[in-house]
Amino acid sequence: MKSHIGFGKSQDVKLAVNEAMKEINNPKAIFIFALDSMFEEATRIVNEIYRDVIVVGVSTYGFALRDVIKDNIIIWAIEEDVEIEVGILDNVTTFPIKHIKNLENSINNIKPGKEDTVCLEFCTGGEEKLVSTISSLTSKNNIPLVGGTALTGDKGKRYISLNGQVYTDACVYILIKNKSGKVKVYKENIYKDRDHNLIANKVDRDNRKIVQIDGKAAEQIYCENLGITKNEIQNRVLTNPLGKVIGKETFITAIQCGEDGSLTCYKRINQNDVLHILDLDDYSEVIHKTVDKIKSEFTKVSSIFSINCILRFNLFESRNFTKEYAEIMNFCNSHVGVIGEGEQYINQHINQTMVCVVFE
Repeated sequence: MKSHIGFGKSQDVKLAVNEAMKEINNPKAIFIFALDSMFEEATRIVNEIYRDVIVVGVSTYGFALRDVIKDNIIIWAIEEDVEIEVGILDNVTTFPIKHIKNLENSINNIKPGKEDTVCLEFCTGGEEKLVSTISSLTSKNNIPLVGGTALTGDKGKRYISLNGQVYTDACVYILIKNKSGKVKVYKENIYKDRDHNLIANKVDRDNRKIVQIDGKAAEQIYCENLGITKNEIQNRVLTNPLGKVIGKETFITAIQCGEDGSLTCYKRINQNDVLHILDLDDYSEVIHKTVDKIKSEFTKVSSIFSINCILRFNLFESRNFTKEYAEIMNFCNSHVGVIGEGEQYINQHINQTMVCVVFE
């Protein structure tokens, strides 16, 4: 698979787009990643230039090769040895299944083989409904799902786009079949479990709140386990999130303190879910292990696309680690990554995680 990664640093959107796209040759699909202040204009410009090409846009920022790109435009163009199907699932916060036939048709068209196809998705919300809707089809066709929630910008909205049409309550899915090699997905957790099971025995599912854990106020249990006061909870969000335990895996949920003794989560927790309080691990070591695992499972990596949670990015920024992270992930000289307000992986919506897809 051949792709091109470019970025434009000009504050003039047209100049930035032209700079980012100057080495693109015969693209099959173009991805635009830009903050909401530049998003709609960048989307319009790219679609005017490439009217017959699939163009997907997401309001976000991220990584391009060895660089951290926050206030500018990133372009990822896929050029050769792929088949691509795209579509929109509208009204994701209320009724995403309404357009599920679109995805079913796309899967039938692309005819996925063994370890050669991935489903990328970018959404503006409604993550739990969305993941259950998409995974109902991708799982039975052995297609891994990797996705991210667009970032909210100064306008207070999240944006995605497909072929020039901008949406604020939708999901764009992209099925990519690698015709020249395999495709694999990875999930990276830089936290370790405290060896103590907690039970969420009272929850407010609709508002993603944990009201009680083990029969006590959720924030009380959280504070007792960490030896902190309520006023210190917000200082521990980046280092001590919660983990929802499913089988042998832990899926991270970010938290914030509620006003009524509850903990507000960014992943839905169900009554009687098993939870762990997590501790920050040696994240540099964990990241290097992920890279080593990828290297051991691929003879040649042509491209890596990653999604990092905004809170994980903030943690790295607070520790001056973002530049080093970009360099580690660009071991194949073809890494592009974006920042999301949530991540989707296989059949789960999660937080404070890195998910990625690797193309041979």
